[in-house]
Formats: sequence, C-alpha cells, structure tokens
Amino acid sequence: MLLNKTVVLSLVLLVNSAYPTLAQQLSMTQVAKIYLMQDCGTGEKNPAEWLQKVIGFGDEVIPLLLEAIEKGPSSQAQDQVRKSAKEDFSRIQKFIKDGGLQGLEDREVAKDAEQMDENTFVEMRLTSFVRGYQERALNALKGLNNPSVINQLINISNGKDFPEELKKRVKEAIEALKSK
Repeated sequence: MLLNKTVVLSLVLLVNSAYPTLAQQLSMTQVAKIYLMQDCGTGEKNPAEWLQKVIGFGDEVIPLLLEAIEKGPSSQAQDQVRKSAKEDFSRIQKFIKDGGLQGLEDREVAKDAEQMDENTFVEMRLTSFVRGYQERALNALKGLNNPSVINQLINISNGKDFPEELKKRVKEAIEALKSK
C-alpha cells in the first residue's frame, strides 16, 4: 500500500512532536561532554550550538567545566585519541610509501607524519586534543559570565603541571570575566 506524501509528512511531524530532541533528552553532563569532546579537526557539526546548550545550564555546569580545565579528558577518551592517531599515522605512512602525499586530504598533517616517528605524532595529536578540550571548557566558562569562578581559575592555573600556553588563555578568560 502506498501512502501519499501528505500522510507521510503528517506521520513524521506527529512522531517528531511526540519525542524531544536529542539535546532535550540528554543530561547536563552528557551535553557538556559532547561539547568538550568535539574536535574541530574531526568534522563535528555545530560546536557553537553545543556551546550554547552548555551555557544554557547556567552555573550548575561550572564544577564540571572547572574539572575539565584542571584534569582534561578522561583516560578512556585519551586512549581513543591515541588509538586513532596511531591508525592515522599508519595510514599516512602507507600513503607516503605508496607514492607520496598527493592522495591525502590534509597535507600538513601528512608532512608532520613524514618528519616524525609514531610516538611523537601520537603525542602531538593527544596534546592538541587535550588542549582543545580544556580550551572549550574555558570558553564555556567565559560564556557563563560568572566572575565568581575567577579565584578557582587562578588556583587551577597555578598548579605545578599546568601548561604555560593554557595559563595564558586562563589569564585572558579571567580578564574577560573581570570586565563583566
């Protein structure tokens, strides 16, 4: 039996209105983790949209964001990035061996892979991912416009293992929050 377009469209609208959107179904923690795990280099869509969803939780999400800045992504997430980077390195090495860089979409990454060993390539990818994760958390905190987090950010950035480049970003965020 064939359904006409009007009936099909009506059914789709009915089903869509009966079920909340994905973001409405997810908890604050799930939404924040989706936003924090986005890596622009892997083609995620609408990071600004997810940022707005995180900011929409208001001050309730602050502890999660502060922890993300201080500790970075989970060890499982880091293991996934390492695994993916190793696979990318092997794939790039194969392309290089089979005729050079001309078949690769990202020639800069390929050039990096051509000039370094696997461990260096993997650590470079992991470091980039961790910094991106922490910077996304920092951006969300800035978006919340809550100057009460300034002291917490100062304490986090004064940690002995806190990276210098991220300290600079934290200082910029603190200045932005102070001006609110």
